[in-house]
Amino acid sequence: MARVYKMRVTNRDLKAKEEIVNKLLKNISLRVEGRYGYVAIDICDKSGKVLETLIAGLTKKQTYDILDVVERILMLESKA
Repeated sequence: MARVYKMRVTNRDLKAKEEIVNKLLKNISLRVEGRYGYVAIDICDKSGKVLETLIAGLTKKQTYDILDVVERILMLESKA
């Protein structure tokens, strides 16, 4: 059984993961920002204009986990 380590996610961690994901995306980008004490992920065009809010009301850990999954999917897709 795999060990699960709890980590405290910082704003720096989120920005680093956001940058990695955005390097893998082609026509859109994701923007992570705080809203009302929680975190939201917005879908933006390359100029930075928000097209849609993907999800809001997340904790930093939830946001990090979502970005990590998106990164894994995009990396697998680029290898195919």
